[in-house]
Amino acid sequence: MKKILICSEAGDIRDFMVLSLKKTDSSLVMTETPDEALKLVEKNPECCDIVAAVFMRFTPGECVDFCKKMREISEPVGIMIFSGGGSEIMRITAASALESGADDFIVLPVTSGELNARAGALLRRVSFEKKLMRNSFIETFQGEFMLDHRERVLHCKDRDIPLTMHEYRMVDFFLANSGRELSRQEIFEAVWGEEKAAEINTVDVNIFRLRAKIEKDPSNPEHILTVWKKGYKWMP
Repeated sequence: MKKILICSEAGDIRDFMVLSLKKTDSSLVMTETPDEALKLVEKNPECCDIVAAVFMRFTPGECVDFCKKMREISEPVGIMIFSGGGSEIMRITAASALESGADDFIVLPVTSGELNARAGALLRRVSFEKKLMRNSFIETFQGEFMLDHRERVLHCKDRDIPLTMHEYRMVDFFLANSGRELSRQEIFEAVWGEEKAAEINTVDVNIFRLRAKIEKDPSNPEHILTVWKKGYKWMP
């Protein structure tokens, strides 16, 4: 069964969406705030296939930030943004949200039929993309590690380590360059590419989090080694 995460502080809008989206034969999960939705998906990326988030009392910047963060946490998830009004600011917000990872931007009010049609189309697209991922990706083995590209999980002996999208990209890059000294700039470009919101010190922050997940003693790492005045090196 497909899963839809509904995020709305407005009870009347949430109730309308629940009644409408039940017709898509999907399992529905509810949160009230964008932060709650982000935390839920980060904890379990498989909790939903698409996110339907309503932004009525939030600033355009908060809407864009939500799209960027949700896309960082889960690349496959479909993102539907709902907001009210048809002002010039709203049109600019819609364009920025779509550029930042949203798949659809819908101005309220919307009919039940249009909501179901848009949600159904996005569910079909997400399902198709997930099938492509399952058929395309394989597993990478190195030493005691096995990186599952399909599930985005790093297996190490008797441990299964779930990874965020950026952590997954970083581990994948490390495994492809095992034993090689990598500069922060190289890592940044491989993992974040042209993401405008990211800064190069994000590399160090994510290394810190990754060590906490992988290393037995993060303060004395065995696998993600610091290369003085340059960057990092992966040792299997």
